[in-house]
Amino acid sequence: MRQVAAGDKRACRTLLDLYLASTWRVALACTGRADLADDLTQEALARLWQVAPKWQARARVSTWLYRVVKNLWIDHLRKQRPGGEAVDDIAELADDRADPHDRYQALQAGATMAQAVAQLPPRQRIAVTLYYFEDLSIDDGAQVMDIGADAFQSLIARARKGLKVMLADHRQDLMEGLTDE
Repeated sequence: MRQVAAGDKRACRTLLDLYLASTWRVALACTGRADLADDLTQEALARLWQVAPKWQARARVSTWLYRVVKNLWIDHLRKQRPGGEAVDDIAELADDRADPHDRYQALQAGATMAQAVAQLPPRQRIAVTLYYFEDLSIDDGAQVMDIGADAFQSLIARARKGLKVMLADHRQDLMEGLTDE
């Protein structure tokens, strides 16, 4: 962070390469919308550049960024009128399997999973994204969400239970889309 604060362009590029995609995924998990995820990610990274000269390594950069995204999302919700926002944008992940049928099944499985995750209550959706997709530990995820580790584990457990119910009818399709034959 000292190099970023000093204006080292290579350090800035490295920081972006490390954290841009994961920060955006967390923002998408919060918002459910790619356009808002773009805005939150841009603002979070701008705030990181602002604090770089005063950075104290009390938290990992990723944990700090995810927490800023969560707080920006809460601020956004406070400014909006009550009511849910539609989840229209689901990011597609690249898949290098040669067989188009395999790629299609994997995309379908991913879309089904993404739709189910998007239907979770917001706090569960964020917890699932941090834990399963961003590989944060229970403690780090709890820190991002500003809750205790037990509360974070409870959110994960409730989300898993909800996903199990939502995806029960899709179990066979999901397994076919996720296996590599």
